[in-house]
Amino acid sequence: MKKVEEFVEKHSNKIFILICIIFAFTLFYKLGDIPKGLHVDEAGMTYDAMSLVKNGTDRYGNKLPVYLINFGGGQSALYAYLTAILLKIFTVSFVVIRLPQVILSIIALLLLYKLLKENSGYKLALVIAFIYVISPVNIMRSRWGLDAYLLMSMLVISLYSLVHSINVKKNYMFVISGILFGITLYTYILSYIIILVLLVVLSIYYLYLKEINFKQLIIFGVPLFILALPLMLMVGYNSKHISKVNLPLGTIPDLWFYRGDEFSKENIKQNSEEIYDILFTKDILRI
Repeated sequence: MKKVEEFVEKHSNKIFILICIIFAFTLFYKLGDIPKGLHVDEAGMTYDAMSLVKNGTDRYGNKLPVYLINFGGGQSALYAYLTAILLKIFTVSFVVIRLPQVILSIIALLLLYKLLKENSGYKLALVIAFIYVISPVNIMRSRWGLDAYLLMSMLVISLYSLVHSINVKKNYMFVISGILFGITLYTYILSYIIILVLLVVLSIYYLYLKEINFKQLIIFGVPLFILALPLMLMVGYNSKHISKVNLPLGTIPDLWFYRGDEFSKENIKQNSEEIYDILFTKDILRI
């Protein structure tokens, strides 16, 4: 057993490289064919990405929207912008549509391993990396060009940048980390809640340990707030709490209906019943 442990310690980086190769093969193998066809939101996102490349607008004519209308209820915009960059280089295909997801999933694996190895040792880093690679849900979300599935990868990347900032105590790293967390807000609307809770907990924890100070929090928070502001205005406008604001660079879209209302107190009973059905009794989707 000791010899095995010594072997793993000596060759930990080589083992991780093998894990990365397995993961890359798993994601690229028949990427254009599995899953078969396009999810409706993949198709909508692609149409918007093509329009951004051709016209600089979404498919409804909104210039550089901070949020997509999609089929009325909205869709986070980051995936469309990443796809638009690739469409500037390549022709449209299923592989190109799903490529941003694959690339960011692999980057997230690299930084997850680095984060854990630097802070918890190579053993835990290898175990978590292996679980990450063989997890069916992670493989599935890494092969699908859906905006929401970018959230996990961007959270890992952003979290690594924040912990690295705290370790090296460099102000420019706090700026970069704030930017990355701000970009993560454009992956999926639930990131608004997740990032808020995560950053509050981490701030309290690291302030208690005296690993960061309030100046560093401000340096981190300024770029995050600047990137979050357009989305805050979008939510405020489409939930009818504020008037529409014209942004200097992008556009706040008029959603046909606001899905944030699904979280209102009036929907608690219905949401609770649907969560129970999804988890224990049936698939509520009507195909």
